[in-house]
Amino acid sequence: MKDFHPAANHSKVILELTRLYNTLENANHFQVLGLADKTYPQEVKRKYLELMKKFHTDFFHDDSASVQKMANAISAAVNKAYNQLKTQEKIYQYAELVKANMEKSEVNEENAKLARVIQAEAAFSEGQNHFKAGNYIQAHLAYKRASELFPDNLEYLLAFGWATWNVSQQKSFTTDEKTLYSKKENYDWQLQGNGAINNVIRRGRKNVENETKLVSRAYLYLGKENILQGSNYLAKSNFAKAIEHDSGNVEAKNQLHLIELREADDKKPQKTFWSRQKK
Repeated sequence: MKDFHPAANHSKVILELTRLYNTLENANHFQVLGLADKTYPQEVKRKYLELMKKFHTDFFHDDSASVQKMANAISAAVNKAYNQLKTQEKIYQYAELVKANMEKSEVNEENAKLARVIQAEAAFSEGQNHFKAGNYIQAHLAYKRASELFPDNLEYLLAFGWATWNVSQQKSFTTDEKTLYSKKENYDWQLQGNGAINNVIRRGRKNVENETKLVSRAYLYLGKENILQGSNYLAKSNFAKAIEHDSGNVEAKNQLHLIELREADDKKPQKTFWSRQKK
């Protein structure tokens, strides 16, 4: 029967066979036959015959075992779909079942998403408490859990980045924390944290309307990094960018003002012993 497929078209049929096979696992009977749920027995029979003329197992005897396996699976699925939908009553009953399963699936999906939200918020709150206490490595772990649950949440990612950078500033560790901390050099902790913060800036600037305050905070954190690394020039630049993205960023304004005051003070001529004696 393979002669039904001209040699020039047989490879194309195998590609179609593969595509259909890859959809079988999650397909209902309507989808297997390529029909909407509002259909008629005549359409069901027409699609059944159309698919069997193309994908019947007899057409693939000379092909590889994997192709024959796919053809067997498709033939079985098409036959089952046809038997389940061959009358109008069966079509109606199955359509109702599909609808009920979809509604149930949507409810389950919504419940699962809600559970993830609760877990992520709990992890984020835990991270905030650890960060305030100066336990940056535990904050890093908590924020990481939140960020893994919702990778697109830039608030979580920014908190993760800032906590990770600050691990290098932590004063003391428990035995378990020390084991984790020692797996990286200070530079590596800072590099990972800096990467996450810059990632927030890059992604946040694409959505300026909603993320401008987060981008501002990210620049604020970069400026704080610069100060701890002794680079006032870079700190000034990042604090200025923070203010540019959010004019209400008071901390960035204060940090920039402090740097400017120190620079102005450094420019003042220093009084020597002899200049004081002349007075």
